[in-house]
Amino acid sequence: MYKSRLKRIGCIFVLSAASCAIMAVSLSVWAVEATSSKEDQKRAINAFERAASIYVELKRIGNAIEVYRVIIKEFPDNQRALEAHYNIIYLMASEWKAYGSAVEECNKLIDKYPKSKHAVQAKLLIGQFLYLDKEYPKAIEELDKFISEYPKDASTAEAYILVALSYLEQGKADRAIKKLQKFLKSFPSHKLAARAQYLIGHCYLVARKYIQARSEFQKVVDKYPDSPYASRAKHLVTEYLSRPGSS
Repeated sequence: MYKSRLKRIGCIFVLSAASCAIMAVSLSVWAVEATSSKEDQKRAINAFERAASIYVELKRIGNAIEVYRVIIKEFPDNQRALEAHYNIIYLMASEWKAYGSAVEECNKLIDKYPKSKHAVQAKLLIGQFLYLDKEYPKAIEELDKFISEYPKDASTAEAYILVALSYLEQGKADRAIKKLQKFLKSFPSHKLAARAQYLIGHCYLVARKYIQARSEFQKVVDKYPDSPYASRAKHLVTEYLSRPGSS
């Protein structure tokens, strides 16, 4: 009986966009009946995920989110319910630019799955979304908490950069510089080190401290010659900061 329903699902996938709503409703009913075995559960979740993907392709993001919510409701103990929650966050932020709603969903995920790797990622995402939403003081608060809680995590470097950018957006170049210098001290060989060094030069440039800016940009050229920031820094040093009056 269940296998025949899966075949029906496969047929529904080729229907028009208007039929997708019917598909989602039908799938939610079938999911309740699909818990007799792990294999049945896997097939049901596969069907839901495919339905959500179709909605995304059709730019019907609200419908896709509702399908993911069904997965969370019907299969709360399954690992893919956690992934569905993460997909909701991604769609809210990337497709809707609804950063406030995405932050709320991140907090729900953290509360429900506090020990998962997705919870760690969600904590960083909160800071990212607050930054994108131009809530710079709140972004700094959340990102500094992340840095304190996960000082050695691979994502912590990105948190440092975002804190510095948040300070810079508020016109606090001196605080941005201090945060970037601390990052370089903690992660001297990180792939973001060249960007951090470049941003220090940029901060001094914004503050109209041209001698310091030239010195910091030159460090980018000397320390990270193969990075994409090296050519930019060299251009600034040779074309602008070496001119008379740039002091």
